[in-house]
Amino acid sequence: MRKIALVALLTLPSLACELLASVDRSKIEEPASDGGGGGAEGGGGGQAARCGDGKIDTGEDCDDGSNNGTTACGCTTTCHFAAQATACSDGNVCNGAEVCDGKGKCAAPGPLDCDDKKADTSDFCVAAKGCVHLGFAQADATVVHGNALGGTEYLDACPAGRVLVGLNAEIGDSFDKVQVVCGVLGVSATAAVTIGASETPFPLRGSNANMAASTKCPANQMVVGFGGRGGALVDQLSLRCAPMTVASGDGGAYSAAIGSITAQAPLGGTGGEAFADTDCPAGSVAVGAHIQAGGSVDGFGLLCGYPTLN
Repeated sequence: MRKIALVALLTLPSLACELLASVDRSKIEEPASDGGGGGAEGGGGGQAARCGDGKIDTGEDCDDGSNNGTTACGCTTTCHFAAQATACSDGNVCNGAEVCDGKGKCAAPGPLDCDDKKADTSDFCVAAKGCVHLGFAQADATVVHGNALGGTEYLDACPAGRVLVGLNAEIGDSFDKVQVVCGVLGVSATAAVTIGASETPFPLRGSNANMAASTKCPANQMVVGFGGRGGALVDQLSLRCAPMTVASGDGGAYSAAIGSITAQAPLGGTGGEAFADTDCPAGSVAVGAHIQAGGSVDGFGLLCGYPTLN
């Protein structure tokens, strides 16, 4: 019995070696690495990419961390830029309908064409509103002060897209000559009506030569009324000026708002009698002047127009 047990003990090691030799080691799975070195989790052994960690990893176009997905064209929650041609906006309607460029930017195609092909309107673009077409519908003219029947009648209306912004004159004891000064209209990106270049489309009315003088509204303001002195002739004029802004209401309709009026320093002498301030009808502005003139300026009034916007 002891001899059999001894033989068995001597035989087992050789059997074990034969079994190990017969195993295909390529089929044995290696245990997962714990990062090596027994250190902290993730140390030294690499880590899978994680979108939202603020780092651009392999397979990611971008990674803005907590800002992912907060902009139209920027990094999405999957760490890729928004697809090309995705609609976006830069807040400026005037540079066209923007789309994403696929690289994180909102690209504008170019200026919006606001030309309505109408000769009697001025066409502009307001960044937050879009195209604005500004014209003027005829309003009532003001009363003529001085001698409303003296001399020759001149109805000097500014061309389309212009408003009255000042007067040129020649003056002695009274007005001997007067000329309308028109300003070219514009609309700023903030919807304020601007006045550009000045124009004098008509000659001086009156024939007596005297000392040259002029008066003009402040920058980006237009004439809305006048005051002064007169009798048989026009002795003195003081322009009344105001700014104008464009506003949009319900349904995208536009309207014009006329601001506070400021009187300019009087031009002329102290003869005649003072007359009351005379303004264009409410909501309208001066687009020209009604002048009665012969040798001197006999009478003066305004031609007014209501702003029309669409």
